[in-house]
Amino acid sequence: MTDVPRRGRTSLAFGFFAQGVAFALLVTRIPAIQDRYGVSDALLPAFLAAVPILAGVGSVATEKLVKKVPPSRVLRWSQPVVLLALLGVGAGDRMVELGVALGAFGLAVGALDASMNMLGVSLQRTYGRSIMLSFHAAYSLGGIVGASLAWVGAHWDLALVVSYLPVVVVLLPAALVGSRWYVDGEGVPERDDAEAKAGRVRRLEDAVAALSGDDLRVYRGFDRLQLEREVSAGRAGEQ
Repeated sequence: MTDVPRRGRTSLAFGFFAQGVAFALLVTRIPAIQDRYGVSDALLPAFLAAVPILAGVGSVATEKLVKKVPPSRVLRWSQPVVLLALLGVGAGDRMVELGVALGAFGLAVGALDASMNMLGVSLQRTYGRSIMLSFHAAYSLGGIVGASLAWVGAHWDLALVVSYLPVVVVLLPAALVGSRWYVDGEGVPERDDAEAKAGRVRRLEDAVAALSGDDLRVYRGFDRLQLEREVSAGRAGEQ
């Protein structure tokens, strides 16, 4: 096997990793985003539901777009949009800015997921064995890293833009450089195309679950518990 598929696999794995980091940074800081923009509990589900819905729209649109444009090109430019949209969520201060940033994030995530999986299954054909799990593992690892960075930001009470900016500064140029080695396949057989779609569906389900009210209550409960502990510690110190 030549170095081309290996470089393509490495660069694509980094794309999955970067996407995991970005999505985890968004969903694990939802309470902070809500507080920053003053989004009410009644309005918050509408904002959050728009992300997976628009991701589905972006995924369907990408399936039509790749008939004219190589998936590698779609991935090359959709990943920077995702990262910049994440930064936009952290940098804005008006409700309309949040809506635009989340809308761009959702559409770009859909295009990103579709194109990533298309490239993944085409590489899988080249390798002649299943390698998609390695890409999904890279995505999960990125999620762990993103959630850890989000915890650091929440623990030190960092502004969203301060938490997001260093990540975007590192990942965006790295993703652009890595995109030079993406490998487009000549076509995806029906079986592999079904596997790619299944991967996108799993991540869409994860997105819906991560943005659900149950998880929000968990995050909110953690925040309140942490605040109560800090207040109790302060009172004990006064005594």
